[in-house]
Amino acid sequence: MNLLVGHVGYVTSIEFSPDGSIIATAGEDGTVRLWRREQKTLIRAIRAHSSPSYRTSPEVSSLQFSHDGRLIFSSGADRVVRSWCVDDGTLRREYSAWFRGHRSYISTVSLSPDGHTLVTAGGDRSVKLWDVASGRLLATYSNCHHGRSNPSRDAVFVARFSPDGTALASGGTDSQVRIWDHRPELTQGIFGPLPALQASNLSQIAGLDFSPDAALLAAAGDASEDTQGVEFSVVVWSLRDGKITKRYTGRRAWRARFSPDGGLLGIASEDTECRIWRLLDDELVLKLQPSRAIAFSPDGRTDAVCEDESRVRLHQIT
Repeated sequence: MNLLVGHVGYVTSIEFSPDGSIIATAGEDGTVRLWRREQKTLIRAIRAHSSPSYRTSPEVSSLQFSHDGRLIFSSGADRVVRSWCVDDGTLRREYSAWFRGHRSYISTVSLSPDGHTLVTAGGDRSVKLWDVASGRLLATYSNCHHGRSNPSRDAVFVARFSPDGTALASGGTDSQVRIWDHRPELTQGIFGPLPALQASNLSQIAGLDFSPDAALLAAAGDASEDTQGVEFSVVVWSLRDGKITKRYTGRRAWRARFSPDGGLLGIASEDTECRIWRLLDDELVLKLQPSRAIAFSPDGRTDAVCEDESRVRLHQIT
C-alpha cells in the first residue's frame, strides 16, 4: 500500500528530501515524521513543537528540507522555528529572538535558494528573515497584510523566495500578493516593496509557489465570486507582466505546487478534489481526495497528498 499512517489529527505539510529518498510529514499532533519513500516505513517521529496553551493544538504548520538534505526545518504554534538533524532526529538550532521574535504562531518557514536565509511569517502580521548558520534575526517587515474587519485577526500565511533568490513573495488575510526585493546590495536594505499582485477572486491567500523558471507565481486561498458568480480558489500570474494567465475553480485551496519541471500544477483543496493540472493545455491529469497538503518528488514521478486527514497517500504520475 502507498500509505503513510501515523499522525494523530490532520496532516498539515508534506515535503520530499532533495534526493527523493525521504518524505517528511507534519501534523496537528506537533510531530514531524520522516519516512522511507520506497519502503513506506517510518524512520522516526520527532516531537517538534508544543502547544502554547491548553486551548490550542501543538500544530506544526510548515516544513522545509535544507538543500543538502541533512536538516529539516519546522515552524509551529509555539512561535519558534527549529532545525532537526535528519540522521538522528536531534535538535540542531532554534530560531527565535527575545522581544523581536514572532509574537504569535508561525504559519510558514522557507529557505532561500542559496541556503543562507530562512523566511518566517505568522499571526503577528510580520515577515522575518533569519541567518541559517547563526540563528540571528536579520530583518523584520511588519503589518504586511490587512484583510479582515478585525485587524487583530490579520495574519501572513505564506512567504516564499523566488528560485533565483532575488525576490520574496508573501500572502495573507488580504487578496494581494506582495513581492519584496531581496537584493542586499540595494541601498534601501534587504526589503524593498515592488508592485503587489492583485488576486481579486481570493479573499485571503494561504499558499504560494514560484514555477522553477520563476516565470509564474501561483496563489491558493479562499475564493470570492466573480461577476458571473464563479468561484476561483487558485490564480496564476505571469511575472513578466504581472497579468493573470490562469484561474482554477474551487471554494478553498490550501496549497498550489508546481512540479519540478514546471509542467504540472498540483492544487490541494479541502472542500473539493485535490487536482493536478497540465499547464500546457489545462488537461486534468489526476483527481484525488480532498487534501490540505500536496508535494511532488524531485523526479516528478510521485506526488503525495494527505488523505482522510491523518494519512498520506503516494500516487504515481505518468
